[in-house]
Amino acid sequence: MRLQGRARFTQLESNWRPAPLTLLGKWRIPAFLLVFGVVTASLILPAGVLLVWSVQTFLDPETMSAVFHTGSQGFGSYVWNSLWSSGLAAVIAVAMSLPVALLAVRYPNPFTKFISRLCQVGYALPGVVIALSLVLLVNRLLPFLYATPFVVVIAYVLRHMPQAVRASESALRQLSPSLEEASRTLGRTSIQTIFQVTIPLILPGLLAGGSLVFLTSLKELPATLLLRPAGFDTLAVRVWAWAEEGFYLQAAPAAFILILASALPLYFLLRREQIFR
Repeated sequence: MRLQGRARFTQLESNWRPAPLTLLGKWRIPAFLLVFGVVTASLILPAGVLLVWSVQTFLDPETMSAVFHTGSQGFGSYVWNSLWSSGLAAVIAVAMSLPVALLAVRYPNPFTKFISRLCQVGYALPGVVIALSLVLLVNRLLPFLYATPFVVVIAYVLRHMPQAVRASESALRQLSPSLEEASRTLGRTSIQTIFQVTIPLILPGLLAGGSLVFLTSLKELPATLLLRPAGFDTLAVRVWAWAEEGFYLQAAPAAFILILASALPLYFLLRREQIFR
C-alpha cells in the first residue's frame, strides 16, 4: 500500500496496445526448456503420478471399494462437501468485500483504510488460530452453529477474505468515477448506480476474487479438521487422512479430483480478460 501511494489505474482512452514482443533469438530453446522444466516439475509430473495411481486404484476392486465406502458417507459426498462449502465461502467473501472496497476506494479516509487493512488480517493468522477462535466464539455466542458445516464456511471466509477484498479494490481502482457520476446525473440513485453500473463493470474482477477464494478454500485443511462436524469430510481431509496412514493409492483419486475441480476457476483467472472482452 505504501508503494502504491496515490497511483491511479483508470483508463478512459481506447489507445491501449499490447506490449511489443521481444525476440529471444538463440535464447529461444533455453527459455523454452526452462519454462517446460518448471511446468513439468510443478504440474505434469505430480498430476501424472496421481493419474497413474488413480488408474491403479480403479483396477484394484479392493482398493476401489475402500475409496468409495470409507466413513459414514460415500466418495461423492466428499466432492459435494468440498464444492458447496468452498463455493458458498466465495460468494459470501465477494459480497462482503464489495462494501469494503467501495468505502476504501471511493471514500478514502483513515477509517475506511483501517477497515480495508483489517480485512487483510486473515492472511496473517494461521488457519488453526482462526479455527480455535471460532470454536470459542461459537460456543459462547452462537451455539446453534456449533458442529455444523457453516462454521467451516465462516472460517473459509475469514481466512481468505483478503483475496476477495484486494480483487474488488483492484477492479474498482480501474473504474473511472466519472462513469458513476454520469449515472447519478442521469437520475440514478446511489444504490441503482452500484447495481446497474458499478457491479456490471467490475464483475470480472469480482469473479476473479471469488475464484481465488474458491481455490484456496478447496484445499484448506487445518481449519476444516478442527471445525468440521462428525461425518463432514472434504477432499482435502480425505487426502490427508489416507496419506497420513500411508494409503497413497486411496488418496490419489481424491487429490486428482481436487486438481480437476481447481482447473475451471484457474482457467477463468488466466483467461478472464479474453472471456469478458
